[in-house]
Amino acid sequence: MTKLLGVALVALAALAGCPPTASYRYFVAEVRAADQPVAGAMVVVECGRPTRHFVGQTDDTGGANVALWKDVDATTCAAMVAKPGFRTATLAAAAVCDTPMACAAVVFELTALATSAPAAAAAEVTP
Repeated sequence: MTKLLGVALVALAALAGCPPTASYRYFVAEVRAADQPVAGAMVVVECGRPTRHFVGQTDDTGGANVALWKDVDATTCAAMVAKPGFRTATLAAAAVCDTPMACAAVVFELTALATSAPAAAAAEVTP
């Protein structure tokens, strides 16, 4: 039992030295509206045939690094950004990189949806 525990600890130590980016590619997005960062927007990247979907969420600075599997066909990636209250933004050809630092962020400028006026009050009907 002690020997098994020792082997497991050695394996964990070896894995801890592996860079986390080794098995991923990244799509880097910056999401803004009216020149302000948009936090909490969903960033979806779809790649390959059959299509695989990868999802990330923007932080307080409007930035998101979406991790994709390294073996995905990155020549067919598209991206979409969605947030309630805004029109969905799309990008037909999304570039991905081997590390988040190697990519220039793709800037999405979201447009707020027009707010609708409250529904008119129903007319009173007198019998």
